[in-house]
Amino acid sequence: MKRKLLLGTTLLASTLVFSQNPDLSKWANKSVHTNSKQNVVTVQKSNLDLAGEHLKKSAQFQYGALGCAVASTAMFITSSLIEDEFKIDKSTGEPKKKSNGTKDALVIGGCATLLTGVILELYSIEYKLKAGKCISLHASSNGGSLTLKF
Repeated sequence: MKRKLLLGTTLLASTLVFSQNPDLSKWANKSVHTNSKQNVVTVQKSNLDLAGEHLKKSAQFQYGALGCAVASTAMFITSSLIEDEFKIDKSTGEPKKKSNGTKDALVIGGCATLLTGVILELYSIEYKLKAGKCISLHASSNGGSLTLKF
């Protein structure tokens, strides 16, 4: 019983402290149907920011392509390490290859992963070209210069 009274007193004290918050009274006094209009300022990105975003996406696509290449290589190596089993047919006496679904699945998965890596690399090249169209840096005898390409 003492624990319940202590818990109730603690909850009551925290509720009273929370109710004295001035921000809470402002929120409680607001009308439900009023809408406060917020001014949203949109800032156009500069070509330098746009080029940076394209290069960042290009790097991410390249990392994905590298990961796909590693996974594909691992699948191909693993499938080559799995040995085929041969059984001798008793009626004809000829060896027959026992079908191994794991090896076939690894080869198909490796091909799919390799194709995904090639597609990611193509997207990476596309974003690098887009970044090159946004901005170009040159070094000359007078110093560095920045050229915007359209």
